[in-house]
Amino acid sequence: GKKVLDEVCQWLEQIDTFRLPLVPITSKSMSRAAIQAVQRASDDVRKAVLKKTKQNRDVVVKISPDVVFRYGSDIEAEWLKSPTCSVPPRLGDRVVNMGSPVVPFGLGGTVVATHAST
Repeated sequence: GKKVLDEVCQWLEQIDTFRLPLVPITSKSMSRAAIQAVQRASDDVRKAVLKKTKQNRDVVVKISPDVVFRYGSDIEAEWLKSPTCSVPPRLGDRVVNMGSPVVPFGLGGTVVATHAST
């Protein structure tokens, strides 16, 4: 028994994912194929909108940073609250960063996993 257990542990340590953090069993995530399909669909919609509106350029708007982001103190940033901040995200939701100092401002994406613990 102990020899087999040692062999299994040694084998596990050789796998690339061995050092990755564990994911709670309560987590929900999209498959890789589903994520790729969502990305393709998002790209197709964007291309169609750009083609329809004939807008292939970025628009630059000059506003004061404190309009979209404000600091509560030197120690911790006070994030602006969105109308949906109390609604937990669901798989497939489109999201955009409007105030987290950890993620670049304006960065958008699709929710591909949720964790009950967060």
